[in-house]
Amino acid sequence: HEQKVPDWQSALISRNRQYGGAVSQLLKDYPPVQKLGYAFMLRNLKEGWSLDQRRAYVQFINRAAKHSGGRSYAKFLSNLRDEVMNQLTPNERLALNDVTGENFLKAPQFPIHPPKGPGKNWTVAEAQPFVAGNELKKANIKNGRSMYHAVACAACHRFNGLGGDIGPDLSMVRTKFSSTYLLESIIEPSKEISDQYGSKIVTLKDGRVLTGVVVPREEVYDIYETSKTTEEVKPVSIVFEDVDSIVDTPVSQMPPGLINGMSGEEIRDLIAYLLSSGLPNK
Repeated sequence: HEQKVPDWQSALISRNRQYGGAVSQLLKDYPPVQKLGYAFMLRNLKEGWSLDQRRAYVQFINRAAKHSGGRSYAKFLSNLRDEVMNQLTPNERLALNDVTGENFLKAPQFPIHPPKGPGKNWTVAEAQPFVAGNELKKANIKNGRSMYHAVACAACHRFNGLGGDIGPDLSMVRTKFSSTYLLESIIEPSKEISDQYGSKIVTLKDGRVLTGVVVPREEVYDIYETSKTTEEVKPVSIVFEDVDSIVDTPVSQMPPGLINGMSGEEIRDLIAYLLSSGLPNK
């Protein structure tokens, strides 16, 4: 159904292009929230399904993913689909394989080029001159966007509408932090760790211990293990009642050295991109 936006809400949304733009886009392409509510309840119905009904269910989720949604919308749909798929027999999963492999996460629609270097084991003091004074005015913002995706920042962080949700959203860092702070956060990630995004030691009731970033979902904790590389960002999902304890660790999930393959100019471009309002994702 069409979402009617009150006049006062339209005025409020227009005050901030970054956040307001995302809300405005969602309201222009409103997801089928009522039907998604039914789908969410039906996920627990384990008996009485025909294969055609299972197919229709998954196809509905695929169509729902084409609409705009909030930060966790794609993850919510993926979890919803996975819960249903886990109830199927191997033969049923095989029969539905043609409709169950869609990736709901928004992918970049622009070329991504790896750093050219030459790189080095950067320190904050060595990288600082490349982002000081008027240096950022020389930056190539488009190349900075490429660096952001090439060194896997987007695997964990959302910026300008793209990326993961393991770490904090970086879309508004330009309003909060300086270029020096960003350099320190990238080069020395364990120096200052947010309570919300720091690594945790999770002890399960069966005696297993997992270490990583813990993201609460609907009924589970998604644990992104520290031992996995940024290219292997896939969580271990643990239901709440199986967890015995969760305690903080002093080490960041973010690995040091992510920018060590970059030249100073490429670091400049990356920082300038993060301090910009982004680029059209095309």
